[in-house]
Amino acid sequence: MKEHIFRAYDIRGLYPSEINEELVAEVVRGCSTLFAGGTIVVGRDVRIGSPELAGAVIKHLLLNPNYEVIDIGVCSTPLFYFSVNVLGAAGGIMVTASHNPSEWNGLKVVGPRAVMIGGVEVREAIRNAGPLGKGGGQLRNQSMAAEYANFIRKNFSVEKPLQIVCDFGNGSAGKVLAEITPLFGTVTFHFLNELPDGRFPSRSPNPLTPGALDGLKEEVKKTKADLGVAFDADGDRAFFIDETGEQIPAYIIALMLTDQGKKELVAEIQTFRALKNIGYKGVLYESPVGTRFVKEKMREVGAEVSAEYSGHYYFKEMFGSDSGVFALMRVLEVVSRLPCPLPQFLLSIPKCYITEWNIHVANPVSSIEAISRKYEEKYRKADDLEKDKIDGIAFFSRDWFFGMRPSNTEPLLRFYAGARSKEALDDLVREVRSEAASEEVS
Repeated sequence: MKEHIFRAYDIRGLYPSEINEELVAEVVRGCSTLFAGGTIVVGRDVRIGSPELAGAVIKHLLLNPNYEVIDIGVCSTPLFYFSVNVLGAAGGIMVTASHNPSEWNGLKVVGPRAVMIGGVEVREAIRNAGPLGKGGGQLRNQSMAAEYANFIRKNFSVEKPLQIVCDFGNGSAGKVLAEITPLFGTVTFHFLNELPDGRFPSRSPNPLTPGALDGLKEEVKKTKADLGVAFDADGDRAFFIDETGEQIPAYIIALMLTDQGKKELVAEIQTFRALKNIGYKGVLYESPVGTRFVKEKMREVGAEVSAEYSGHYYFKEMFGSDSGVFALMRVLEVVSRLPCPLPQFLLSIPKCYITEWNIHVANPVSSIEAISRKYEEKYRKADDLEKDKIDGIAFFSRDWFFGMRPSNTEPLLRFYAGARSKEALDDLVREVRSEAASEEVS
């Protein structure tokens, strides 16, 4: 086994050189120390190797006589989380590499209530586990798509006719939404790239890849739709496009999901700072970047909604999990109840321009400290400058913010910056890049 495939949140690597049946057997063996017995849910995405890997997961789980394995087949990751919760499972294994390119695959391992078990924890469990069993587990096949569709329908009411273009990028969300669309007579859905295909021929499985949203933008304008949405390959993220073909920033979607600040919200640092920057009125909690941290903070404070800049939206009704489809239906519900057209509503929200970039460094931790010292020295007399150390180091004032954090997997510093105007953002980025230039290595 290669150590680097065991990541903070899951297990992910190249298929089949790194993610294969041998690796699956070791992961399942480790799960014997994580799940003493009970129901284990197994799902898979649409990637080329996922049927083989899911079959291996099931085969090795059935070697434990204490397990009842429920195979829910092809599903989105949110449907997998839903199934673990609804079935009262002791845990589950989802075969997916999320939004990574087609040559990747992986495993998400969760415990009761779909609480994430990180790849690093699984690796330690493997080291402490005994041999695989000799058989006796029970297998049941059960589709959960219809139950998920009814669950969605019960939670939402779209009050006026809307047209929406959904770009599935050949991922698994299309299969899920196909079950839901007949239940909403007021919404006209236009599907784009809905045929599941693990090669992802239509666009990148990651909608954040430059150009990945171009097809959706054109289709929204062509069909004169009210809204467009793109899902990543496993359906846990959603990216929204307005009727003019412009992407709606995550902080605005977060604002909509909380009824314009009426609900408590957990947000990772970029979204948190953007909302602070525009004068968010509701109760706002800051979290480090990353699914696990956001979910933990959400449970800690009892918030109803959480949001990340990367397109993850989490909901208390979804057992604290993220769901692109749930986010879409909540946005449609909000749009249908606006007292004005969506473009007018979007124009009423103060702007916050945000950007991200990475630089290669020899030592991310020491580089952060060095850049931080430079900035504190430069702005030591600024009375409104504040510093935040929740996730890396961030600086913010009334009108702008920027931050940096080390990558979990590479010798990189990840930067982000935001300001109230494009010109101010450009100036800020130039300034930060200049301060960081001495740390960058080619």
